[in-house]
Amino acid sequence: MKILYFITTSEWGGASRYVFDLCKYEINKGNKVYLAVGSEGLLASKVRNVGGKVYIIKSVKRNISPLNDLKSIIMIRSLVKKLKPDIVHLNSSKAGVIGRLACQSIANKKFKVIFTVHGWSFTDGIPSALKKGFIVL
Repeated sequence: MKILYFITTSEWGGASRYVFDLCKYEINKGNKVYLAVGSEGLLASKVRNVGGKVYIIKSVKRNISPLNDLKSIIMIRSLVKKLKPDIVHLNSSKAGVIGRLACQSIANKKFKVIFTVHGWSFTDGIPSALKKGFIVL
């Protein structure tokens, strides 16, 4: 089985640790694991060290950026078409939006898309009502 994990950053923390644990587990089971991430970092390094293939998508940024977000959608779409994974697993709010848009635009898709929430961008404590409304949409 081929699995593509997509997460916004390679910074080490709860979500990246979760993705790493999944990658390591699936590699140990004999599955092919790919990681798409917006930057180099500890997660990318650790996934490579256990036998995963890492793709850096430099246009993936944490903040909303229409031009970079469009580039990211195109890059993820292209990567999915190239790799032909059985599962695309999206992690983080930004990767969830970009990944779902990229995957929905692929006709006759024969893969599953999974989105794991690691925190909601629209919960209490988000100061911008505009950002909250956009994320909810």
